[in-house]
Amino acid sequence: GLAASSGRLITYLDGDDWIAPGYLAAAVEAIDAIGCDFIKTDHIRVYGRRREIHRAPQGVRGVALKPRDGILPVLDMTMVDYPNAWSGVYRRELADDGLLTFDEHLHTCEDRPWTWRLLRHASSYAVVSLFGVFYRREVAGSLTKIGDERQLHFFDAFDKVIAELQDDPEQDRFRPKALYNYCDLIAWHLKHEERLTPDLQQVQRLRARATLRGMDREQLVSVLPALGRQRSLMLTELVGMEAVG
Repeated sequence: GLAASSGRLITYLDGDDWIAPGYLAAAVEAIDAIGCDFIKTDHIRVYGRRREIHRAPQGVRGVALKPRDGILPVLDMTMVDYPNAWSGVYRRELADDGLLTFDEHLHTCEDRPWTWRLLRHASSYAVVSLFGVFYRREVAGSLTKIGDERQLHFFDAFDKVIAELQDDPEQDRFRPKALYNYCDLIAWHLKHEERLTPDLQQVQRLRARATLRGMDREQLVSVLPALGRQRSLMLTELVGMEAVG
């Protein structure tokens, strides 16, 4: 893994995925030309024989940007909503600073706190229009398909995001985005709870209720309507709040 690597640039690749010929050479050329800490690229999602192009949510391409500016706005798709390590190339110095290490206790959703930390602490990044990573979806046996307790690690992942924001000088700006993302994930997992055992469904609901009740009520009320009426109602009913929005 990362500890065994020795190159001046680092990237990642999941075991189910693959890259196109020439992609890495083009990515190295791009990061060297721009001179930033890391680059992010677009990617191609693979559903059997079907392919879908997915673009990084940043319209400004090919120039160095401030990573912290890629976190907001709260309700827009931003770079924290593109949480994957494999769609990027990173300078060794980021690893030396501890920004490329994953939390080994998280078996799912580990890319969320990783992405938040990288965007908050790196000095510069760029998005380049390269399509070279082929990301396989709906793979039988993948963690996203397995209905065991590892699915609940998204709670731990976002608890970590929230906790690490405590020391950020702009925590008041960034916290609503983190809360919105957290609520969005909670709603998604509750909607797909049928993949869990009945016992785990109960654990998930109890933990979701405790998490939502622990959030700042004013900020929670401000982000729930943006989830849409159905998901907002799902969460307000879970915590015993009146419907908002």
